[in-house]
Amino acid sequence: MNLFFFVFAACQLTFHIYAYPNGAPKKVCTGSMVPHHHHIEPQPPTTSPITKFYTAWNPDNETISIQIESNQPIKGIFVQGRKIDGDEPLGTFIDIPSVTHLVQCPTGDGITHSSPQKWKQLELTWKKPKSMNSQDQVQFWATIVVDFQNFWVVKSASTELNNQNSFTIE
Repeated sequence: MNLFFFVFAACQLTFHIYAYPNGAPKKVCTGSMVPHHHHIEPQPPTTSPITKFYTAWNPDNETISIQIESNQPIKGIFVQGRKIDGDEPLGTFIDIPSVTHLVQCPTGDGITHSSPQKWKQLELTWKKPKSMNSQDQVQFWATIVVDFQNFWVVKSASTELNNQNSFTIE
C-alpha cells in the first residue's frame, strides 16, 4: 500500500512539474519560446504540422486576425507578436477563444491553450500597442506541441501593420 502511494505521488509530482495541460507558464514570456522538455530539442520548423499561418490587418480597429491550421491535432500552443529581431512580446490578444487564455508578460501578452483539449484550427485576434505606427513590422512566434517529444517553434514572415499577408513559416 505504501509503495503504491509513493509511486502515485511521484507520478503526480512529475506531471505537475513537467506538464502544462492548462497552458504555458509565464517564464516563457521572453527568449526562444522553446519548452523545457528534458533536453529534447525542437523539431526543425520545416517539419511543422502547421499548414496555414494567415494574417489580415484590419486598419479600422488596428488588429491583426490570425488563422492557424494544422495537419495533425495540436496539444499545446503559445503565440506572441514581436518586433522583428526582438525577443519580447508586444501587443495583446482580444476576443480570446474559449480553448485559450492570456499569459500576461511585462511588455506584451502571449496566448496559450487552456486545457489539454486538442485542436487543428485556431483563430486569434491581436491588437497592436499604441506605441507602434503603420510602418512598424511585427512577426508572430508560435510554439506548437503535438506531444512531449514533438514540438516546434515557428516564426511567421514579417509584415507591416498596414498590409494583409499570408505568412510563411521560417
